[in-house]
Amino acid sequence: MMMLSLPFKALLGLMSVLMLGCGLSPYLAVNTLNNAVVQQDQAQLQQVLDVKDLEAYAEVLVRGMLDIQLQKALQQQQQGARQAYKQQLAEVPARIKQLMGVQGLGYLLCGEVLANLNLPPSKPSGCWTVTGELQWEGLTKASVLLENPDTHWQSKLMLQRVGLFSWHAVAVDLPTERILERLLTQQQV
Repeated sequence: MMMLSLPFKALLGLMSVLMLGCGLSPYLAVNTLNNAVVQQDQAQLQQVLDVKDLEAYAEVLVRGMLDIQLQKALQQQQQGARQAYKQQLAEVPARIKQLMGVQGLGYLLCGEVLANLNLPPSKPSGCWTVTGELQWEGLTKASVLLENPDTHWQSKLMLQRVGLFSWHAVAVDLPTERILERLLTQQQV
């Protein structure tokens, strides 16, 4: 029987601890996001949120949805549609800032970017509280599958490794076709 030397055992133990730490770190990042949203802790949220990339995505989504609303309003010949559109466009930077905060992040992850951000969700679970199933996408990428409990849409929060043990939320993959379909249906009513 082969005996392992003490230095080799120590190295093997250290490697095991490192692998365990690397494997658990995305779960800890998702837990940090969940705690930040539930406890309304903006500082904790900023530790794991890559705001720059998410802001760009949210702005494109919000502006696109506003454009669709305007087109539907013009087709229906609604009075004041252009004025309302201009006012909403002026409010986009403030809305994006809200969506990157603890109160608005759930709205972004659930695809409800035009909703009233001051109203609490009817069912605070899934995408509203950043709770979902973690999936590994590679050694440096993971994603969290989130479900909107009201619409049953599935969205994905993408995580990227930063350093050895840190992870940041860097992107969101929303079911844009279903969101746009609902937006068009709501506007026809």
